[in-house]
Amino acid sequence: MGELEVNFENLNKMFAAMNEVGDQAWHVSSYFSKHVCDASGFGNEACCLHIIGDQLKHIDGWFDDMRLKFGDKWSDLQGAIAWSAQEIDRADGDINEAFTYYRGAYGGPHSPPTPPEGYLENYHLDDVESLLVDPEEGGAELNHNNKFDAAADAWDTGRDTINWGIGLLQGLGADIDKLDEASLRDYIVFPLSGDYGAIRTNANACGVVNTAMSTWGDCFFQLGVKTPQALTGQASYGLIAQLGTYDIVMKAVGAGVSGGAAVFNSIANMSEKIAVEVEDVLVILGEKILKLASKVTSRFVPGLGWALLALDILRDGFGVVQDIIDDVQTVRTIITECQGLVDEVTSWAEVQAGRLDKFQDIVDTVTGLPGVTAGVPGLNGVVALSEQAEAALDDVVTIGEDTSEELGGLEESLNDLDNIDIPDEAQEAPDDDEEMLMAPGPLDGTYDNPSTSTAPVV
Repeated sequence: MGELEVNFENLNKMFAAMNEVGDQAWHVSSYFSKHVCDASGFGNEACCLHIIGDQLKHIDGWFDDMRLKFGDKWSDLQGAIAWSAQEIDRADGDINEAFTYYRGAYGGPHSPPTPPEGYLENYHLDDVESLLVDPEEGGAELNHNNKFDAAADAWDTGRDTINWGIGLLQGLGADIDKLDEASLRDYIVFPLSGDYGAIRTNANACGVVNTAMSTWGDCFFQLGVKTPQALTGQASYGLIAQLGTYDIVMKAVGAGVSGGAAVFNSIANMSEKIAVEVEDVLVILGEKILKLASKVTSRFVPGLGWALLALDILRDGFGVVQDIIDDVQTVRTIITECQGLVDEVTSWAEVQAGRLDKFQDIVDTVTGLPGVTAGVPGLNGVVALSEQAEAALDDVVTIGEDTSEELGGLEESLNDLDNIDIPDEAQEAPDDDEEMLMAPGPLDGTYDNPSTSTAPVV
């Protein structure tokens, strides 16, 4: 073993400081899992972007693997220090120093107990955990149609009225389906666009991780600077160099994660653009819904009015209300045009999920950290820089811009939404016997009894 002198009191403090630095892996990993890998903005399988959320689960696993491999290397490094120090202790024979804070096998952030206050005065470590604050919530950044909220409300109210009317027609045998009972946001917008605000929160979380990783790197540097207070001599040089490598690698990982923010932001920007374009079309839908609901209310008068209209339908067929049936089909046409984006959005989302594969390269930077050479005991086995880490550090891993054909195809489809052909409201056919709607007297039939039902208020 090379020349080595040990200050056992300060070495015990150094072990305590190393435990504190090692614990940061748990805190950073937990934050990364909770916030960077939060898939809430990408919805479930009903959302076209869910494949991106599924990819985040894999990324979460990669980061967790990184933490475990870091923990193994960190434990090996502590073990190398302890072995060399114990050799000195055994050689001197009169020290018999107990390593109170030598952890051995790395056991997580709560063991052993935290050293007393002031015990780490030789190792002024920055508080990484305090930097892991909740990310700033994302929001809208584009101009949205200010009529959309009214259109969404019109859908909720008008749809119920229209479905009431459709239910009456179904009672007479009409082959016509009711409109979906979900809100416009849940039924059409969110399944196509996801939640762009939540996705921007993912991006903001990447920035928080970058700051924490950079500060965590500083902690390794501080350990290296303070090492001579506990260990001096040639055998300690490799340890100091390795701690410096940890500093560089952690900052490189942070920079790589920060680059991931650009991907989340680009996804959020397209997500919001999808929402804006679809909302513009749905404003038209809202207008159609209100007019159709008003027509249903005026024509399908509960009680006697409906009974007489039903007689007309039974006698002359559904052509009597063909204008209403056509208007329902127009509403479905608008919905179909919006939902026609599904294939383009899904293909684009698959490309974005693939871009996030770069996170594996980012975390591999840490898995390539130098360690301790097997079979070489103590500090003599400490490797300053492995070839894998050196290669990974040649250039910070970047994810790059999206220049895919899928992006261009999606943008073209969004532009086409402005040009969809939406029929005008169908005109009501002339009624040769309009006074029938006001004729007195009840009429029983085989259809739903509208005399006990009331049309929803539009």
